[in-house]
Amino acid sequence: MADPNYIASKFDLDELYRDLYGYVAPPFPAFGNIGDQITPSNPLGAIAANLEQFKKSALNIEMALPLKLSIEGFEWQFPLEPIVSISGGNMLIMRYPNRPNGQGSHKERWAKKDYTVTVKGVLVDLADENYPADQISALRRFFDHEGSIKADNTLFRLFGFEYIAIEDFEIPFTEGQNMQEFSFTCYSDQLFNSLLTEL
Repeated sequence: MADPNYIASKFDLDELYRDLYGYVAPPFPAFGNIGDQITPSNPLGAIAANLEQFKKSALNIEMALPLKLSIEGFEWQFPLEPIVSISGGNMLIMRYPNRPNGQGSHKERWAKKDYTVTVKGVLVDLADENYPADQISALRRFFDHEGSIKADNTLFRLFGFEYIAIEDFEIPFTEGQNMQEFSFTCYSDQLFNSLLTEL
C-alpha cells in the first residue's frame, strides 16, 4: 500500500517545473497571506472574482492562476497549476508613399490578431504511485472537442477573452510512473451569433 504522505516528502511542484521547463518564478511575490495582498489600490483588485483565483491545488497550495476548462456536460480544473503564456499582435498594412526624405512607411492597424496561448504542465497521481490515466482521459476530452472551449483563468480575463480553440497538443515521454508532462497551443476564441436575413 502506498504511503499517503509520500508526496510531502518527495514531491515539489516548483522543482518539477524547473526541471521540465526551466525555472519559473511565482507570478506574484508571496509575502504572508497572498490573498491579503489584493487591495482596492492594487489594479488586480478591480477585477471581479479576482480573490477566487487563489484556490487550492491538489497539493493544498494556493494557486495564483488556476485554469478550468468547460464544454457542454463536462468541466475540469487542472489539479496542479499549469504554466500559461500569452502572445499577441496586430495586423498591419504598411504603405510606402513617395516622401521627400524617402524614409519610413505609413502604417494602418487593420485588425488585432487572436491571442496565442501556450499551456504546459504535469499531471500527477497524488493518491497512489499510478499513471494518471483519469486525468489524461479528462484532458483528451478537450483535445477531441469540435468547437470552442470555455476557459476560466484570471490572465485570460485580463486580456478580455473566455473561450479558446485548441490547435496542437503534445503528451511526451515523461520519466516517472505516476506523472505525465503535457502541453497544448490554442487561440483566443469568441462565440458569434449569426443571423441570416432574406433580401
